Amino acid sequence: MIAGSMAMLLACFTVSAQQGYHVNAGPDIDVCVEGSVNLHAETEGGATVVVWSGGKGNIHPDRKSADIEYTPTVEETGHTIELIVTVSNPDLGGNPVSDTVLIHVNEQPEAFAGADTRICSNESVQLHGTVTRKFKSVLWKTNGSGTFNYDDRADAVYTPSKKDIEAGGFSLEFTAIPEGVCVPSTDAMVVLIDPAPEYTVSGLQVAFGREAYLAIKSDIDPGHIEWITYGSGKFNQTNKAEVVYRPSAEDMEKGSVSMQVTVGAMIGSCEVKKNVTLIIQDRPGK
Repeated sequence: MIAGSMAMLLACFTVSAQQGYHVNAGPDIDVCVEGSVNLHAETEGGATVVVWSGGKGNIHPDRKSADIEYTPTVEETGHTIELIVTVSNPDLGGNPVSDTVLIHVNEQPEAFAGADTRICSNESVQLHGTVTRKFKSVLWKTNGSGTFNYDDRADAVYTPSKKDIEAGGFSLEFTAIPEGVCVPSTDAMVVLIDPAPEYTVSGLQVAFGREAYLAIKSDIDPGHIEWITYGSGKFNQTNKAEVVYRPSAEDMEKGSVSMQVTVGAMIGSCEVKKNVTLIIQDRPGK
């Protein structure tokens, strides 16, 4: 009986050794650069020796523990690291068994909205957001009430609202959304709004052979004014709100004169250019 029992025990031992070991390194995982991941080697079949190989990062406590913490190196940023865990049992013999886990080391993007800037109240803001390192998408937000043509493009255009203009400015927030498990990166910029003059031009009709009395009507006191004609007549002066234009014979023959008026704000550098047309009425033979 004893001899028979020993034979059965040896047979069971042989079967167990032949069945081999089993190990599961766990599912593939993402980590952000400068972060770390915890890994667990789940073993079956009596394995007593565990060894992790692969990767250049730091493994805590060591490569011979079933439970480890892996911290990638900077050089592994943007790459997929393959860690292999191998298990065995010298007392049972048999072939070692391995399993692999992939660690995707995500890049941490850094967003830059751009430098603070000033615009005129009649302008939109052309944005030039930039992002270093790999990212998935970008997004613009504002504390104002204006509109973006595309809030998911780095080169978006923002058009201020009336409330933005009345407030004298607003801020914009630019966010880079990463791939994987890294955190979004956000940067902000401030946009100040200088007033641009609003005005109308009167006196744009004149009788044939007469002088045209032109005048600018503005909501604010202008800082500077400039009149330009594309005809061949003459202004009595070109830098006043009220001017006199004397049409030439050529102007009168054409029946109209194209002009440009530039009005600048008293404070700041904003100015508004308008193209206008002086109509000359009652031409001979018409």
